[in-house]
Amino acid sequence: MDLSVGIMQRIEAVSNLANREARRGAMSAETLPSLLTSLKTRSGLSYDVIARRVHISKSALHRYCQGEAAPPDFSAVERIARCCGASDDERRRLHDTWRRAAAGGLPGPEPTQVANVPTANAELRTAKADVSTARADLPVSKRTRSLTAWGNVARTGRGWAVTVLTLLAMIAATAAWWPNARATAGGVEPLLSGACAEPVALGRTDGCVSELQRLLLKAGAEIEIDGSFGPITQSKVSAYQALANLPVTGQADDATKKALYAGTVPLRSWPRDQVEARIRQVFVEAPDLAVRVAECRSHLEALSAAANADGTHSWGVFQLTDQMIKQLEGTRLLALDPEWNIRAAHRRYLAHADFGERFCDRAVAPGPTARRSVGLDTQRAASAPGGA
Repeated sequence: MDLSVGIMQRIEAVSNLANREARRGAMSAETLPSLLTSLKTRSGLSYDVIARRVHISKSALHRYCQGEAAPPDFSAVERIARCCGASDDERRRLHDTWRRAAAGGLPGPEPTQVANVPTANAELRTAKADVSTARADLPVSKRTRSLTAWGNVARTGRGWAVTVLTLLAMIAATAAWWPNARATAGGVEPLLSGACAEPVALGRTDGCVSELQRLLLKAGAEIEIDGSFGPITQSKVSAYQALANLPVTGQADDATKKALYAGTVPLRSWPRDQVEARIRQVFVEAPDLAVRVAECRSHLEALSAAANADGTHSWGVFQLTDQMIKQLEGTRLLALDPEWNIRAAHRRYLAHADFGERFCDRAVAPGPTARRSVGLDTQRAASAPGGA
């Protein structure tokens, strides 16, 4: 019986290897332009329609899809993905290709890595032969009880594949269920032990991510528990780490997990309608334009944090960069305070007549309110002591 179990485990491991190599070979050929073009084609929407819906220029969208330029931050890519109905897996792949494009200037497809697939297939054939040998060596009674099904699998390639896939599906379902089940077992903290002991990071999809999302939701974050660690989950983790005065890594490490289980740091802030109302009160010169920029940058989420390709972050309603926050004499913690963030962005707007060097400022066309804005000299006068 032990021999049969060992062979079953070997078959599972080799099957995983084959699937992993095939998947790596397919994904290595992906680039940001090819993924964006595929999403656009599948959606059936024109460049003009997508550009209007995601608040970027039509020419910029065309350059992104043609590979002539890379978006300066991932929020533009994420809005395009949502507009075109991208799945969670597609958004993760978009994030991976965007990071490569932003860091290395839109690299071309990498060589397809399928060299190990023939080796994996050979090992699969050897494993099936081992099953037949095991059947001959074991007593008839044990063979009947434990290996009959696997012997049939060895004789029929299609049946073998179906059985292995079924087994893998059962394992995946168990992995997705396990942390949530253990979480109810009297104070057990699943993220700190077992399969979840390692840092939970971008791209992971399992029950450990579901447990992390459950804790973020409990802390007050607006997040869906889907078991998929994408850019939204990363943003919430980064914001939580800043609020908890922890190193901002975007990964749920031990310190972050313990803080979440302690439940002492809330992730609650202003709702979107309150954020919009306050922007309109402060930006009396151009309320519509300011709201469109904030919507483009953060979707009006006060506790929004985005990682940039150079290792820095952008924070809060107007996604103020680390450099801008320093220039405005603030901190990351202050930038996550919607009142300070809005007023700081307003000071920037009055001083420079823009919202900073980010694509949303150029892509969002001025509305009627912005065109009726008073002159910059008048705006600066309004910002004198006693102004907003």
